Amino acid sequence: MIKKHIFNIFILLLLSITPSFAINDFVVKLGIDVLYESNFEIIKNKNVALLANLSSRTRFGEQTAEIMAKSNRFKLVKIFTPEHGYYSIIPAGKAVNDNVIFGINAISLYGKDRKPSPELLKNVDIIVVDIQDVGIRSYTYISTVYNVLEAAAENNIKVIICDRPNPLSGNLVDGNVLKLNNKSFIGIAPIPYIHGCTVGELANIFVNEKYINSANKLDFQIIKMENWDRDFTWEQTGLTWYPTSPNIPTVNAIRGAALLGVFGELRIFNIGIGTSLPFQYLFFTNPNIKINEKIFDLDENGIIITKLYNSSINNLPGILLNFDAEYSPRLYTFGFKILGMLLEQKPNFIAITKLEDRDKEMFIKAVGNSEIFDEITNFRSTDLLLEKVNEGLVQFLNMRLRYLLY
Repeated sequence: MIKKHIFNIFILLLLSITPSFAINDFVVKLGIDVLYESNFEIIKNKNVALLANLSSRTRFGEQTAEIMAKSNRFKLVKIFTPEHGYYSIIPAGKAVNDNVIFGINAISLYGKDRKPSPELLKNVDIIVVDIQDVGIRSYTYISTVYNVLEAAAENNIKVIICDRPNPLSGNLVDGNVLKLNNKSFIGIAPIPYIHGCTVGELANIFVNEKYINSANKLDFQIIKMENWDRDFTWEQTGLTWYPTSPNIPTVNAIRGAALLGVFGELRIFNIGIGTSLPFQYLFFTNPNIKINEKIFDLDENGIIITKLYNSSINNLPGILLNFDAEYSPRLYTFGFKILGMLLEQKPNFIAITKLEDRDKEMFIKAVGNSEIFDEITNFRSTDLLLEKVNEGLVQFLNMRLRYLLY
């Protein structure tokens, strides 16, 4: 009995130390962790501005803004916040007001200003960027990073980027490259809809491909992650997901947004905004549109499609999407496969729908190519549509190789 008791104690002790060992040695170490563990040496005695929100945290869950506000190694003079505000609760497209966070003035870059002015930067030596992107071009956090890089170059201010994982993995690259004549705040640079880059890698592209509009050379430094692999989906990083905006409460919501997000701009479909599974539902609000049963025969590893009915909309059929985190399927292309199958049944259903000019404009901004709108309103075939929604991808992949950090 004594031996058995000692063995049980040994097992309990082993179990108690295993989580700590796993956290310290196997969880991805973020750029902010590396900066923090260096005791902020590279920003010592500087006036610092921080671009961050509530999801900007160390791997242990500490808020970047809080630990930087409390540090005596430098002076945090202001915090810049992106769309949705510091607390990530303001709805998409709604202006964000300035705030005070941990006693520091938090300046909105989604209000009257979307780019820091010279006045806002006059007492800043260094800007630290620690922002969690979702890997989708139309998600505006990368547009805010772009504007911060441009403002820093114009005002000769150094930028330090604390890198973070791409939650869709660093190897999932999908969708057409944005055409510059369709550039907007939801499509800031000529990259694919799903870009497969970290924020640091995107900064490399923005600066070195001269997408940043400045005559000055930008002084910037990327603090790389440790233990991150390009193949990792978010679930494989060992990190906790903190909602980055009201409709991105989970990583599956990101996958759904990559697949369905652009169709929400047309307002022909209900894509689950306002439900407990945003971007994971697709309901057809037009009773003349019938679901194409061939959709359920689509074979794509990692995407699970379930048929369901929406009793609030005349019991019309719809789709529920779930995802297997072991896979990184081509989500954007898959969404257009679904749309193509609907158009095969009723080729003119978008053409005959009375779209508001704003809806058409927002769809074109989101997809980044007006020719895609022309293709779905003058539908010929799914194959031709898919060619258009992957235009420029090979060239981007070849260029991207020069700027990958991992």
